[in-house]
Amino acid sequence: MRSTTGIYFEKLDHVRAVAAFLVFTWHFIHAGGVPTSYVPSFWPASILEEGHTGVSIFFTLSGYLFAKLLDGRTVCYPRFILNRAIRLLPLLIIALALWSAVELHSGTSSRTVLATLIGGAVLPLWPNGAWSIAVEIQYYVLLPLVLYLLHRNIRLLFWLMLVLLVIRVGIFQFVDIQRIAYATIIGRLDQFILGVCAFALTKRRPVPAALLFASILALLVVYQVFNLQGGIDGTEKSSIWLVLMTFEGGCYAVLIAYYDQSSWNLPAKLSKALAFFGTVSYSVYLLHPFYVAVVAPIVFTKQEGPPTFPGALAISTIALICFLPIAWISYQLIEKPFLKYRVRYFK
Repeated sequence: MRSTTGIYFEKLDHVRAVAAFLVFTWHFIHAGGVPTSYVPSFWPASILEEGHTGVSIFFTLSGYLFAKLLDGRTVCYPRFILNRAIRLLPLLIIALALWSAVELHSGTSSRTVLATLIGGAVLPLWPNGAWSIAVEIQYYVLLPLVLYLLHRNIRLLFWLMLVLLVIRVGIFQFVDIQRIAYATIIGRLDQFILGVCAFALTKRRPVPAALLFASILALLVVYQVFNLQGGIDGTEKSSIWLVLMTFEGGCYAVLIAYYDQSSWNLPAKLSKALAFFGTVSYSVYLLHPFYVAVVAPIVFTKQEGPPTFPGALAISTIALICFLPIAWISYQLIEKPFLKYRVRYFK
């Protein structure tokens, strides 16, 4: 999708597509009966089994993208915030309204629904992945500080991440850190910062191939170990959450910077298909939980016996392809009409 400047980074839409695929797959296969404690026999597939990591790609990409868009430019911050609100709020409001209608119909009290909607702007309460949009908005509030530290000295951003680590360690002395690390800005700000740093550090010096391969291998190995420890539902009390978001952000920052700056390109048809997926990925992300909740149980109950991971993954991919027309309609009717109201925010 093009920014207000008319700049379009097709490769970054490819990254969005990968992130959306991981998140959709994670929800679909587990809604279909694959236990979250499952460990694939082909160990690199652990990252698919733990597809919630796609959220980390979105956050790291956001840091990288806005560092790239705002690089060396003077920004009218209120206009920037207005543009982000125009981009994010229409679909977010629709998704939260749908969730509210479902909850009220199922008997949840209006007071509880209202408290969730209001509190979710600050706390990790918004359902169906909408909590991550609240975290994204909180990052926009902190963006001037991040850019200020970047321009003063990039090392200051690493000191900021150290401060966040100390805060997480302090919290961990009293409560489990998983929820805070996974679903709040205290755990996720590192990923935005690492995306910013990746762009700043690779403008003049490309990512070395050795660092790329090391990052991929480390990501796959760590997720295999993470799966062996019980995955996301088996590590609630683990100290791994003190650094897992930072680790993911570092690896994904390397991958995003390398892919964005590489000279090679995908075949034209594949590139366009992924770019289309990336364009509608916001609709895929916010609306797929409603689709998954209905479709996954129907599809998997028709199978004999519990689903295998490879089979569930194949079914999930087909289900995602079937969902893309719905996401495209959502993009055309809900997202795109508001984009014409965006304004230039560069001074």
